Amino acid sequence: MTRCGRARHRPRHLLLVHPGHQVALGCTARWRASFSGQVMHHHVCRAADMARVARLVSGHGHGLVLAGGGARGLAHLGALRALAEAGQRFDAIGGSSIGAIVGAGVAAGWNVDEWQARCVNAFLRGRLLSDWTLPIVALSRGARATRTLRDTFGALAIEDLPLPFFCVATSLSGAGQCVQRHGPLWRALRASSAIPGVLPPVLHGGEVLVDGALTNNLPTDVMAADGLAHVTALDIRAEITLRAGVDEAMTPPLWRLAFQRGRRPGLVSSLVRAGMVSGEAAALERRALAHRLITPSLDHVGVLDWKDWRRAVEAGYRATVEVLEGEK
Repeated sequence: MTRCGRARHRPRHLLLVHPGHQVALGCTARWRASFSGQVMHHHVCRAADMARVARLVSGHGHGLVLAGGGARGLAHLGALRALAEAGQRFDAIGGSSIGAIVGAGVAAGWNVDEWQARCVNAFLRGRLLSDWTLPIVALSRGARATRTLRDTFGALAIEDLPLPFFCVATSLSGAGQCVQRHGPLWRALRASSAIPGVLPPVLHGGEVLVDGALTNNLPTDVMAADGLAHVTALDIRAEITLRAGVDEAMTPPLWRLAFQRGRRPGLVSSLVRAGMVSGEAAALERRALAHRLITPSLDHVGVLDWKDWRRAVEAGYRATVEVLEGEK
C-alpha cells in the first residue's frame, strides 16, 4: 500500500501485544482491516517497547532518516554502529533508495554486525546490477536485485516490522512522491531503489514506481509530519558529483575511450546522478528539519564502488562519532 502525495493525519493508535516476543507475520494487516480511517499501529513484544509507544503517542519520539546515494549509502552501516555504541535508540525509521534498504534492517531489529554482513553479501557478492539486458526498459533485468531483496527480507510486510518504517518511491504515473508504509517489504524497497534506466520500474496498483531519490532523497519532512519530535538524519547526497577530464559533445572512437578511461563519467554513473540532481533547494530545507545531521565525507567512494564498502562504513562511523562528541 502506498500513499502518494502529501497528507497530514491524526490517526488512532492500535496496540498489538505479542506474548511470544515476536511479531506474527500477517497479523498486523488483519487487525488493521478491522478499522476504518487512519490507524497507527504499535508492536509490543517486550515490556521495554511500552516506553517507545509512549514517546510516539505523546509526540516525543526519536526518528532516524537515511538518504540514498548508491554505494556511498553503506556509510549508514558505520553510522549505525557509532549510534549503537553511544546507546542511541530510535522509535521510527525512514529512508529512500539504499537508505531505505539499510533502514529496513534497523526496523527489523537486526543488530549491526548481522546487518552489515547481509548488506556486504547482497551488494558485493550478489552483483545486483550484473544481469544486463537489451535496454528496452532498463540496462538490467532487475532479476538479481529483486531476488536478493526477496531472499533478504522474505515474507516480511512493512506493517509487521517491530519499528514503524516508511520508504519513499517516486510515481511516474502523475502522483510524484509515494510514501510506502504497508505491503511486502521487498517490493517497497525494490521500488524505492529503482534507478531509472538502470533498474526496471516496479509496476503496482496501476502505478509506475521508481527511485525515491527523484522526489525526496532525505525524507525528514515525512518523519516530521508523522509527529517525531527529534529527527536524526544521515545525508550523503550533497557529496555526489561527476567530473569530466575532457571537453567534447559526442562519444569518441573506442580506441580513444580505452586510452582515456576515467576522464568521462560512465553510463550507469550518469544515470544515477541524473536521478538525484533535481530538487537541491528542497534538499537543503529537508536537511534543516533534522535535529541531528550527519554528513560523512565520501569523496573517495564512488556511487557504484561497492568494493570500497569498508571505506564507506568507516567514513560513516567517524562522522557520527564526531557529531556525538560535539553534543557532549
